[in-house]
Amino acid sequence: MSYNKGLRVMVDIKIYDDGSIIGFLPVTDKAREWIDDNILDDPPYLGNMLCVEHRYAGDIDMGMRESGLVLERV
Repeated sequence: MSYNKGLRVMVDIKIYDDGSIIGFLPVTDKAREWIDDNILDDPPYLGNMLCVEHRYAGDIDMGMRESGLVLERV
């Protein structure tokens, strides 16, 4: 859970920053559907986590937020 102005908010995506690789871990079905609909076929995964180069992460992050997903950096 994440807190937003004192309210508990359900997180859709957890973001892991390893420097050169950014991981997007979908927590909800809505997040998994967004990835399926918006990321090219056969993206690189580590387990259930979508892994992308740092240079692509900003656009993915922005697209997720614009679609109403709640992201949390961990």
